[in-house]
Amino acid sequence: MQAGFSPYSALGASGGQQQQREQALIQDAMAQQEFEQNLPYQQLKQYQSGITGFSPLVGNAGQSISTTPGASAMSNLGGLAQMYSLF
Repeated sequence: MQAGFSPYSALGASGGQQQQREQALIQDAMAQQEFEQNLPYQQLKQYQSGITGFSPLVGNAGQSISTTPGASAMSNLGGLAQMYSLF
């Protein structure tokens, strides 16, 4: 009784393989389209990272600078008083 359904199961397996191939082609096309879509932005990012620091207009774009606080006013006055006491 199972012999009558054998061609249909083989046809189903063949259809599954074809669907996998087609899906792989679709995903490849999607990846290529995404790459081409993002290419100008990626090139701009690389260009900007290359020219950072060479142009006063660009300056330090994208860089963060942290500063530490200097000596307090009382410390400066103390240093001045100590310096004058030497004279």
